[in-house]
Amino acid sequence: NAVGLDNVWAQPGAMPDGTHMPPAQQPALDSYFKQMMGLPSTAVPVSDANACHGNEELFQGLCYKSCKELTNGTFPLRTSSWTCCQAGKLEECYVSNQKKNFGLCSGYDVEGDGKSCPRGPGVCAENEEKFLGTCFEKCSILTNGTQPFRTSALTCCHTKLTSFSSLVDCLNPSKVTAGSKINVGGGAGDGDPTTPGSAHQPVTSPQQATGAVPVAN
Repeated sequence: NAVGLDNVWAQPGAMPDGTHMPPAQQPALDSYFKQMMGLPSTAVPVSDANACHGNEELFQGLCYKSCKELTNGTFPLRTSSWTCCQAGKLEECYVSNQKKNFGLCSGYDVEGDGKSCPRGPGVCAENEEKFLGTCFEKCSILTNGTQPFRTSALTCCHTKLTSFSSLVDCLNPSKVTAGSKINVGGGAGDGDPTTPGSAHQPVTSPQQATGAVPVAN
């Protein structure tokens, strides 16, 4: 029988010292990227709708900026990542009464800030930042403000990735802090067993927080 890659790396001694496997991706985000590539979706329902921000709505396991906000209340019902319907019920939605705005992480396909990809439900601690659906301790804290922008689970750069030139800039070792010390949660080294010291999935309800983890909206 074939052995999964995760199982191989999980064997003692398989991972290099000082490194560990990143947290598993949320099923909803996995489904989203599969949808982008035309693969079968595996979205799962999320029970806690309050896990999204006030200007967001939960749709197929991800938090999107609400269609009501995006269309000034004229097309309030979301029917896909890119469409909003004028009707109040899904069965009353047709091609003629839906508004479309296609784009990848743009148009209607955005989270509450109106410019980022839809996100997995939940929030991170106040000293953390969310990167690709996972909570990490903020690069601004880990680097004392010298490289405040996270570019991967293992790297922080002094420049925000907004263009090809900034990408080239972040390939310069002198302008990047890298290593397993960057791949940590906000509770790393605080001595409190109730706060996550490793990178982790966002907390979606108070019951999921094993300790008094302050959360950021």
